[in-house]
Amino acid sequence: MKLKKRILSLALAAVMVLTTMVVSVSAQTADESPLGSSNIASENAEENTIIKSVVLNHDDVKQPSVFVNATFDVTVKTTTDADQIYIFNEGDRYIAHCEKGDYVEENGIRTFEFPISLGTPGTRKLYIHAYANGKSLENYRKALTVLPEEPSGKIKSVEFLKDGQVADSFVTNEPFDVRVVTSKEITDIALLSEEGEYNGSIAYSRTDNGDTYTFMYRSAVPTPGNRRFTISGKNANGDSIDYYRHEVYIAIAQDYDLDVQFSKDGQPISSVYTDELFDVTVTSPIELGYVFVNNERMLTIAQHNLTHEVINGQHVYKFQISLGSAGSNRALNVYGGIYDETETISGMRTIGGKVMNIDVVAAPENPDDYQVTFSIDGKEVTSAKVNQTFDATFVTPENIGRVGIKNERGNWITTYDMKTWVENGKRIFTCNLSVGSAGQRTFTIMAEVNGANWVEVMDVPFTITK
Repeated sequence: MKLKKRILSLALAAVMVLTTMVVSVSAQTADESPLGSSNIASENAEENTIIKSVVLNHDDVKQPSVFVNATFDVTVKTTTDADQIYIFNEGDRYIAHCEKGDYVEENGIRTFEFPISLGTPGTRKLYIHAYANGKSLENYRKALTVLPEEPSGKIKSVEFLKDGQVADSFVTNEPFDVRVVTSKEITDIALLSEEGEYNGSIAYSRTDNGDTYTFMYRSAVPTPGNRRFTISGKNANGDSIDYYRHEVYIAIAQDYDLDVQFSKDGQPISSVYTDELFDVTVTSPIELGYVFVNNERMLTIAQHNLTHEVINGQHVYKFQISLGSAGSNRALNVYGGIYDETETISGMRTIGGKVMNIDVVAAPENPDDYQVTFSIDGKEVTSAKVNQTFDATFVTPENIGRVGIKNERGNWITTYDMKTWVENGKRIFTCNLSVGSAGQRTFTIMAEVNGANWVEVMDVPFTITK
Protein backbone atom coordinates (compact mmCIF):
# COMPACT_ATOMS: atom_id res chain seq x y z
CA MET A 1 0.00 0.00 0.00
CA LYS A 2 2.76 2.39 -0.89
CA LEU A 3 2.13 5.56 -2.78
CA LYS A 4 2.92 4.98 -6.46
CA LYS A 5 5.20 7.35 -8.24
CA ARG A 6 5.04 7.14 -12.01
CA ILE A 7 7.24 9.01 -14.45
CA LEU A 8 6.43 9.62 -18.10
CA SER A 9 9.60 9.81 -20.20
CA LEU A 10 9.90 12.54 -22.81
CA ALA A 11 9.37 11.20 -26.30
CA LEU A 12 11.41 13.70 -28.28
CA ALA A 13 15.14 13.08 -28.52
CA ALA A 14 15.72 16.77 -29.23
CA VAL A 15 14.37 17.66 -25.82
CA MET A 16 16.67 15.11 -24.18
CA VAL A 17 19.69 16.71 -25.88
CA LEU A 18 18.73 20.25 -25.03
CA THR A 19 17.92 19.63 -21.40
CA THR A 20 19.84 18.15 -18.54
CA MET A 21 16.74 16.52 -17.14
CA VAL A 22 16.17 12.98 -18.39
CA VAL A 23 12.51 12.61 -17.54
CA SER A 24 9.38 14.72 -17.45
CA VAL A 25 5.97 14.31 -15.96
CA SER A 26 4.21 15.53 -19.08
CA ALA A 27 4.04 14.54 -22.71
CA GLN A 28 3.97 18.19 -23.77
CA THR A 29 6.72 18.85 -26.33
CA ALA A 30 9.42 21.49 -26.06
CA ASP A 31 7.82 23.44 -28.92
CA GLU A 32 4.59 23.69 -26.93
CA SER A 33 6.30 24.73 -23.70
CA PRO A 34 7.10 28.33 -22.75
CA LEU A 35 10.84 28.74 -23.38
CA GLY A 36 12.67 31.95 -22.61
CA SER A 37 11.23 32.21 -19.12
CA SER A 38 13.58 34.89 -17.78
CA ASN A 39 15.12 33.04 -14.84
CA ILE A 40 15.45 35.91 -12.40
CA ALA A 41 14.37 34.24 -9.21
CA SER A 42 14.50 34.28 -5.44
CA GLU A 43 15.78 31.51 -3.14
CA ASN A 44 13.83 32.98 -0.23
CA ALA A 45 10.13 32.12 -0.10
CA GLU A 46 9.51 35.16 2.09
CA GLU A 47 10.37 37.37 -0.92
CA ASN A 48 7.74 35.60 -3.04
CA THR A 49 4.05 36.39 -2.96
CA ILE A 50 2.75 33.31 -4.83
CA ILE A 51 5.35 30.52 -4.38
CA LYS A 52 5.48 29.79 -0.66
CA SER A 53 7.93 26.87 -0.58
CA VAL A 54 9.83 24.42 -2.77
CA VAL A 55 11.07 21.11 -1.31
CA LEU A 56 13.16 18.46 -3.05
CA ASN A 57 12.91 15.04 -1.43
CA HIS A 58 13.51 11.32 -1.97
CA ASP A 59 11.63 8.66 0.04
CA ASP A 60 10.15 11.53 2.07
CA VAL A 61 13.61 12.73 3.09
CA LYS A 62 14.63 16.28 2.23
CA GLN A 63 17.38 16.20 -0.39
CA PRO A 64 19.86 19.02 -1.17
CA SER A 65 21.88 16.38 -3.08
CA VAL A 66 20.92 13.44 -5.32
CA PHE A 67 22.67 10.97 -7.59
CA VAL A 68 22.56 11.45 -11.33
CA ASN A 69 19.41 9.88 -12.88
CA ALA A 70 17.95 9.14 -9.42
CA THR A 71 14.28 10.04 -9.13
CA PHE A 72 13.32 12.64 -6.56
CA ASP A 73 10.16 14.65 -5.88
CA VAL A 74 9.53 18.34 -6.33
CA THR A 75 6.86 19.67 -3.96
CA VAL A 76 5.73 23.24 -4.55
CA LYS A 77 3.29 25.14 -2.34
CA THR A 78 1.61 28.25 -3.78
CA THR A 79 -1.29 30.57 -3.23
CA THR A 80 -4.48 29.97 -5.22
CA ASP A 81 -3.20 32.32 -7.95
CA ALA A 82 -1.23 29.47 -9.59
CA ASP A 83 -2.80 26.59 -11.51
CA GLN A 84 0.34 24.97 -12.98
CA ILE A 85 4.08 24.59 -12.30
CA TYR A 86 6.92 24.60 -14.87
CA ILE A 87 10.61 23.86 -14.23
CA PHE A 88 13.53 25.25 -16.25
CA ASN A 89 17.27 24.60 -16.00
CA GLU A 90 20.22 26.98 -15.73
CA GLY A 91 20.17 27.56 -19.48
CA ASP A 92 16.53 28.71 -19.40
CA ARG A 93 15.44 25.47 -21.07
CA TYR A 94 12.15 23.78 -20.28
CA ILE A 95 12.64 20.46 -18.46
CA ALA A 96 9.35 19.45 -16.82
CA HIS A 97 5.90 20.57 -15.75
CA CYS A 98 2.79 19.25 -14.06
CA GLU A 99 -0.53 19.31 -15.82
CA LYS A 100 -2.91 22.19 -15.25
CA GLY A 101 -5.05 21.59 -12.19
CA ASP A 102 -2.90 18.74 -10.78
CA TYR A 103 -2.73 20.02 -7.21
CA VAL A 104 -4.26 19.57 -3.77
CA GLU A 105 -5.81 22.70 -2.26
CA GLU A 106 -6.20 23.15 1.48
CA ASN A 107 -6.62 26.30 3.57
CA GLY A 108 -5.83 28.57 0.65
CA ILE A 109 -2.60 26.77 -0.28
CA ARG A 110 -2.15 24.65 -3.40
CA THR A 111 0.37 21.78 -3.28
CA PHE A 112 1.89 20.54 -6.53
CA GLU A 113 4.02 17.36 -6.41
CA PHE A 114 5.70 15.41 -9.20
CA PRO A 115 8.83 13.24 -9.65
CA ILE A 116 11.83 14.18 -11.81
CA SER A 117 15.51 13.24 -12.22
CA LEU A 118 18.64 15.01 -13.43
CA GLY A 119 21.01 13.52 -15.97
CA THR A 120 24.07 15.76 -15.57
CA PRO A 121 26.16 15.85 -12.36
CA GLY A 122 27.30 19.06 -10.75
CA THR A 123 25.87 21.90 -8.69
CA ARG A 124 22.57 22.51 -10.42
CA LYS A 125 19.98 25.26 -10.29
CA LEU A 126 16.31 24.63 -10.94
CA TYR A 127 13.97 27.51 -11.72
CA ILE A 128 10.42 26.75 -10.58
CA HIS A 129 7.75 28.90 -12.25
CA ALA A 130 4.20 29.40 -11.02
CA TYR A 131 1.81 29.68 -14.00
CA ALA A 132 -1.80 30.75 -14.45
CA ASN A 133 -3.66 30.77 -17.75
CA GLY A 134 -0.44 29.93 -19.61
CA LYS A 135 1.62 32.81 -18.21
CA SER A 136 4.45 32.79 -15.66
CA LEU A 137 3.49 34.78 -12.56
CA GLU A 138 6.57 34.23 -10.43
CA ASN A 139 9.62 31.98 -10.17
CA TYR A 140 11.88 30.54 -7.50
CA ARG A 141 15.48 29.31 -7.71
CA LYS A 142 16.44 26.04 -6.01
CA ALA A 143 20.02 24.70 -5.92
CA LEU A 144 21.09 21.10 -5.38
CA THR A 145 24.14 18.90 -5.86
CA VAL A 146 23.92 16.06 -8.40
CA LEU A 147 26.52 13.38 -7.67
CA PRO A 148 28.01 11.05 -10.33
CA GLU A 149 26.67 7.48 -10.45
CA GLU A 150 30.13 5.99 -9.79
CA PRO A 151 33.19 7.49 -8.08
CA SER A 152 35.67 8.78 -10.64
CA GLY A 153 38.79 8.35 -8.50
CA LYS A 154 39.49 12.07 -8.21
CA ILE A 155 39.09 11.66 -4.43
CA LYS A 156 42.13 9.53 -3.59
CA SER A 157 41.58 8.81 0.12
CA VAL A 158 39.46 9.82 3.13
CA GLU A 159 40.48 9.42 6.78
CA PHE A 160 38.62 10.39 9.95
CA LEU A 161 41.04 11.42 12.71
CA LYS A 162 40.95 11.72 16.50
CA ASP A 163 43.90 13.57 18.08
CA GLY A 164 45.77 13.13 14.80
CA GLN A 165 45.27 9.35 14.67
CA VAL A 166 42.99 7.44 12.28
CA ALA A 167 39.79 6.36 14.07
CA ASP A 168 36.51 4.70 13.12
CA SER A 169 34.41 5.72 16.15
CA PHE A 170 33.63 8.95 17.97
CA VAL A 171 31.08 10.24 20.48
CA THR A 172 28.24 12.65 19.87
CA ASN A 173 29.31 16.28 19.41
CA GLU A 174 32.98 15.35 19.75
CA PRO A 175 35.03 17.39 17.23
CA PHE A 176 36.95 15.22 14.79
CA ASP A 177 39.08 15.89 11.72
CA VAL A 178 38.55 14.62 8.19
CA ARG A 179 41.63 14.35 5.94
CA VAL A 180 40.86 14.11 2.22
CA VAL A 181 43.44 13.68 -0.56
CA THR A 182 42.26 14.58 -4.07
CA SER A 183 43.46 15.29 -7.57
CA LYS A 184 43.94 18.97 -8.33
CA GLU A 185 40.73 19.08 -10.34
CA ILE A 186 38.97 19.22 -6.97
CA THR A 187 39.25 22.58 -5.22
CA ASP A 188 36.69 22.16 -2.41
CA ILE A 189 35.11 19.41 -0.29
CA ALA A 190 31.67 19.03 1.30
CA LEU A 191 30.72 16.48 3.97
CA LEU A 192 27.12 15.24 3.58
CA SER A 193 24.98 13.16 5.94
CA GLU A 194 22.82 10.15 4.97
CA GLU A 195 19.98 12.54 4.09
CA GLY A 196 22.24 14.55 1.77
CA GLU A 197 22.35 17.44 4.26
CA TYR A 198 25.56 19.42 4.70
CA ASN A 199 27.04 18.33 8.00
CA GLY A 200 28.31 21.72 9.09
CA SER A 201 31.98 20.84 8.59
CA ILE A 202 34.53 23.67 8.72
CA ALA A 203 37.52 23.70 6.35
CA TYR A 204 40.73 24.85 7.97
CA SER A 205 43.52 23.94 5.52
CA ARG A 206 44.32 22.90 1.96
CA THR A 207 47.86 21.73 1.24
CA ASP A 208 49.31 21.66 -2.28
CA ASN A 209 51.30 18.43 -2.70
CA GLY A 210 52.32 19.08 -6.29
CA ASP A 211 49.94 16.75 -8.13
CA THR A 212 47.34 16.43 -5.33
CA TYR A 213 45.61 18.49 -2.64
CA THR A 214 45.18 17.50 0.99
CA PHE A 215 42.11 19.01 2.67
CA MET A 216 41.62 19.09 6.44
CA TYR A 217 38.14 19.63 7.82
CA ARG A 218 36.77 19.87 11.36
CA SER A 219 33.30 18.50 12.13
CA ALA A 220 31.09 16.98 14.84
CA VAL A 221 27.91 14.88 14.81
CA PRO A 222 24.99 15.24 17.28
CA THR A 223 23.19 12.01 16.30
CA PRO A 224 24.64 8.64 17.40
CA GLY A 225 24.63 5.34 15.49
CA ASN A 226 26.36 3.73 12.52
CA ARG A 227 26.75 6.77 10.29
CA ARG A 228 27.50 6.81 6.57
CA PHE A 229 28.88 10.06 5.17
CA THR A 230 29.32 11.17 1.58
CA ILE A 231 32.35 13.32 0.80
CA SER A 232 31.60 15.41 -2.29
CA GLY A 233 34.48 16.84 -4.31
CA LYS A 234 33.85 20.10 -6.18
CA ASN A 235 35.72 21.81 -8.99
CA ALA A 236 36.52 25.53 -9.33
CA ASN A 237 33.01 26.18 -10.70
CA GLY A 238 31.44 24.63 -7.60
CA ASP A 239 30.25 21.53 -9.49
CA SER A 240 30.40 18.15 -7.75
CA ILE A 241 32.66 15.93 -9.89
CA ASP A 242 33.37 13.01 -7.53
CA TYR A 243 32.26 11.47 -4.24
CA TYR A 244 33.47 9.01 -1.62
CA ARG A 245 31.48 7.05 1.00
CA HIS A 246 32.85 6.54 4.51
CA GLU A 247 31.30 4.87 7.57
CA VAL A 248 32.01 5.63 11.24
CA TYR A 249 30.30 4.80 14.53
CA ILE A 250 29.05 7.63 16.72
CA ALA A 251 28.48 6.63 20.36
CA ILE A 252 26.48 8.56 22.96
CA ALA A 253 28.78 10.92 24.84
CA GLN A 254 27.16 10.42 28.23
CA ASP A 255 24.88 7.58 29.28
CA TYR A 256 21.60 8.88 30.67
CA ASP A 257 19.01 6.24 31.41
CA LEU A 258 15.77 6.58 29.46
CA ASP A 259 12.62 4.62 30.27
CA VAL A 260 10.76 3.98 27.00
CA GLN A 261 7.36 2.31 26.60
CA PHE A 262 5.50 1.43 23.38
CA SER A 263 1.72 1.04 23.81
CA LYS A 264 -1.66 1.08 22.07
CA ASP A 265 -4.91 1.99 23.82
CA GLY A 266 -3.05 1.98 27.13
CA GLN A 267 -1.66 -1.57 26.71
CA PRO A 268 2.02 -2.48 26.09
CA ILE A 269 2.69 -3.76 22.57
CA SER A 270 5.45 -5.67 20.81
CA SER A 271 4.07 -5.39 17.25
CA VAL A 272 2.10 -2.97 15.06
CA TYR A 273 0.76 -2.79 11.53
CA THR A 274 2.49 -0.66 8.91
CA ASP A 275 1.31 2.97 9.02
CA GLU A 276 -0.51 2.34 12.32
CA LEU A 277 -0.07 5.06 14.92
CA PHE A 278 1.09 3.84 18.35
CA ASP A 279 2.01 5.59 21.58
CA VAL A 280 5.53 6.27 22.82
CA THR A 281 6.17 7.34 26.42
CA VAL A 282 9.69 8.47 27.34
CA THR A 283 10.67 9.24 30.92
CA SER A 284 14.03 11.00 31.17
CA PRO A 285 16.22 12.82 33.71
CA ILE A 286 15.40 16.47 34.23
CA GLU A 287 18.67 17.48 32.50
CA LEU A 288 17.36 16.40 29.10
CA GLY A 289 15.41 18.98 27.11
CA TYR A 290 14.12 16.98 24.14
CA VAL A 291 13.66 13.44 22.81
CA PHE A 292 13.46 11.97 19.33
CA VAL A 293 13.28 8.58 17.60
CA ASN A 294 15.44 7.43 14.69
CA ASN A 295 14.99 4.38 12.51
CA GLU A 296 17.75 1.95 11.51
CA ARG A 297 18.99 4.34 8.81
CA MET A 298 19.30 7.13 11.40
CA LEU A 299 16.39 9.04 9.88
CA THR A 300 14.23 10.86 12.42
CA ILE A 301 10.62 9.62 12.64
CA ALA A 302 7.87 12.23 12.71
CA GLN A 303 6.13 12.72 16.07
CA HIS A 304 2.40 13.36 16.41
CA ASN A 305 0.38 14.76 19.34
CA LEU A 306 3.43 15.48 21.51
CA THR A 307 2.77 16.31 25.17
CA HIS A 308 5.23 16.99 27.97
CA GLU A 309 5.06 17.29 31.75
CA VAL A 310 7.40 17.05 34.72
CA ILE A 311 6.49 14.30 37.23
CA ASN A 312 8.57 13.58 40.34
CA GLY A 313 11.50 15.58 39.01
CA GLN A 314 11.60 13.80 35.63
CA HIS A 315 10.48 14.72 32.13
CA VAL A 316 7.64 12.61 30.72
CA TYR A 317 7.20 12.91 26.96
CA LYS A 318 4.22 11.30 25.23
CA PHE A 319 3.74 11.21 21.47
CA GLN A 320 2.69 8.95 18.62
CA ILE A 321 4.66 7.56 15.68
CA SER A 322 4.02 5.14 12.81
CA LEU A 323 6.32 2.98 10.69
CA GLY A 324 5.85 2.52 6.97
CA SER A 325 8.11 -0.50 6.38
CA ALA A 326 7.33 -4.00 7.62
CA GLY A 327 10.03 -6.02 9.37
CA SER A 328 10.70 -8.35 12.25
CA ASN A 329 12.43 -6.94 15.33
CA ARG A 330 12.78 -3.41 13.93
CA ALA A 331 15.34 -1.46 15.99
CA LEU A 332 14.27 2.07 16.88
CA ASN A 333 16.79 4.39 18.50
CA VAL A 334 15.22 6.64 21.14
CA TYR A 335 17.45 9.57 22.08
CA GLY A 336 17.39 12.42 24.57
CA GLY A 337 19.50 15.54 24.61
CA ILE A 338 19.92 19.15 25.62
CA TYR A 339 20.01 22.43 23.76
CA ASP A 340 23.50 23.87 24.00
CA GLU A 341 24.33 27.28 22.51
CA THR A 342 28.06 26.47 22.73
CA GLU A 343 27.56 23.77 20.10
CA THR A 344 28.27 25.95 17.08
CA ILE A 345 27.74 23.14 14.58
CA SER A 346 24.39 21.71 15.65
CA GLY A 347 23.07 23.72 18.60
CA MET A 348 22.05 20.40 20.22
CA ARG A 349 23.89 17.81 22.27
CA THR A 350 22.60 14.21 22.29
CA ILE A 351 23.53 12.66 25.62
CA GLY A 352 21.21 9.71 26.21
CA GLY A 353 19.73 6.87 24.24
CA LYS A 354 18.09 3.48 24.19
CA VAL A 355 17.37 0.92 21.46
CA MET A 356 13.79 -0.41 21.38
CA ASN A 357 12.65 -3.34 19.23
CA ILE A 358 9.24 -3.84 17.69
CA ASP A 359 7.76 -6.08 14.98
CA VAL A 360 6.06 -4.25 12.11
CA VAL A 361 3.54 -6.35 10.17
CA ALA A 362 2.17 -5.37 6.76
CA ALA A 363 -1.35 -4.06 7.26
CA PRO A 364 -3.97 -6.39 5.80
CA GLU A 365 -5.78 -5.15 2.71
CA ASN A 366 -9.52 -5.50 2.77
CA PRO A 367 -11.13 -4.06 -0.37
CA ASP A 368 -14.55 -4.47 1.23
CA ASP A 369 -13.64 -1.68 3.64
CA TYR A 370 -13.56 0.84 0.78
CA GLN A 371 -16.11 1.74 -1.86
CA VAL A 372 -16.18 4.54 -4.42
CA THR A 373 -18.90 5.45 -6.92
CA PHE A 374 -19.10 8.21 -9.51
CA SER A 375 -22.37 9.85 -10.54
CA ILE A 376 -23.90 12.63 -12.64
CA ASP A 377 -27.19 14.15 -11.51
CA GLY A 378 -27.60 11.30 -9.01
CA LYS A 379 -27.16 8.52 -11.59
CA GLU A 380 -24.13 6.21 -11.21
CA VAL A 381 -21.73 6.44 -14.19
CA THR A 382 -18.46 4.89 -15.37
CA SER A 383 -17.65 7.62 -17.88
CA ALA A 384 -17.82 11.38 -18.36
CA LYS A 385 -16.85 13.92 -21.00
CA VAL A 386 -13.67 16.00 -21.00
CA ASN A 387 -14.00 18.78 -18.37
CA GLN A 388 -17.49 17.61 -17.42
CA THR A 389 -18.13 17.88 -13.68
CA PHE A 390 -19.16 14.65 -11.97
CA ASP A 391 -19.58 13.54 -8.36
CA ALA A 392 -17.57 11.05 -6.29
CA THR A 393 -18.77 9.25 -3.16
CA PHE A 394 -16.32 7.35 -0.94
CA VAL A 395 -17.24 4.90 1.83
CA THR A 396 -14.30 4.18 4.16
CA PRO A 397 -13.45 3.00 7.68
CA GLU A 398 -14.20 5.58 10.35
CA ASN A 399 -10.50 6.28 11.09
CA ILE A 400 -9.86 7.72 7.61
CA GLY A 401 -9.18 11.44 7.87
CA ARG A 402 -9.11 12.44 4.20
CA VAL A 403 -9.48 10.89 0.75
CA GLY A 404 -8.17 11.89 -2.66
CA ILE A 405 -7.66 10.70 -6.22
CA LYS A 406 -4.45 10.40 -8.23
CA ASN A 407 -4.07 9.93 -11.96
CA GLU A 408 -1.91 7.41 -13.82
CA ARG A 409 1.24 9.52 -13.30
CA GLY A 410 0.72 9.70 -9.54
CA ASN A 411 -0.42 13.33 -9.63
CA TRP A 412 -3.35 14.52 -7.54
CA ILE A 413 -6.60 15.26 -9.32
CA THR A 414 -8.25 18.40 -8.00
CA THR A 415 -11.49 17.82 -6.11
CA TYR A 416 -14.02 20.43 -5.01
CA ASP A 417 -16.64 20.85 -2.31
CA MET A 418 -15.41 17.93 -0.19
CA LYS A 419 -17.84 16.95 2.59
CA THR A 420 -17.62 14.13 5.16
CA TRP A 421 -19.73 12.52 7.89
CA VAL A 422 -19.99 9.23 9.82
CA GLU A 423 -22.88 6.89 9.15
CA ASN A 424 -23.36 3.35 10.57
CA GLY A 425 -19.72 3.09 11.61
CA LYS A 426 -18.43 4.19 8.20
CA ARG A 427 -17.04 7.55 7.12
CA ILE A 428 -18.62 8.98 3.99
CA PHE A 429 -16.92 11.53 1.74
CA THR A 430 -18.49 13.34 -1.21
CA CYS A 431 -16.91 15.74 -3.68
CA ASN A 432 -16.98 16.72 -7.35
CA LEU A 433 -14.25 16.78 -9.98
CA SER A 434 -13.54 16.96 -13.70
CA VAL A 435 -10.77 15.57 -15.91
CA GLY A 436 -9.18 17.33 -18.87
CA SER A 437 -7.71 14.41 -20.86
CA ALA A 438 -9.74 11.83 -22.79
CA GLY A 439 -9.07 8.10 -22.73
CA GLN A 440 -9.42 4.93 -20.69
CA ARG A 441 -8.28 6.36 -17.36
CA THR A 442 -7.30 4.68 -14.11
CA PHE A 443 -7.98 6.58 -10.90
CA THR A 444 -6.00 5.61 -7.79
CA ILE A 445 -8.02 6.17 -4.62
CA MET A 446 -5.92 7.45 -1.71
CA ALA A 447 -6.82 7.54 1.99
CA GLU A 448 -5.15 9.26 4.95
CA VAL A 449 -5.01 6.69 7.76
CA ASN A 450 -5.11 7.80 11.40
CA GLY A 451 -4.22 11.35 10.42
CA ALA A 452 -0.64 10.36 9.61
CA ASN A 453 -0.05 8.48 6.35
CA TRP A 454 -1.53 8.54 2.86
CA VAL A 455 -2.02 5.00 1.52
CA GLU A 456 -3.24 3.64 -1.79
CA VAL A 457 -6.44 1.63 -1.38
CA MET A 458 -7.70 0.77 -4.88
CA ASP A 459 -7.52 1.48 -8.61
CA VAL A 460 -10.75 2.37 -10.39
CA PRO A 461 -11.14 2.38 -14.21
CA PHE A 462 -13.02 5.32 -15.69
CA THR A 463 -13.61 6.49 -19.26
CA ILE A 464 -13.25 10.12 -20.34
CA THR A 465 -14.75 10.87 -23.77
CA LYS A 466 -14.38 13.89 -26.01
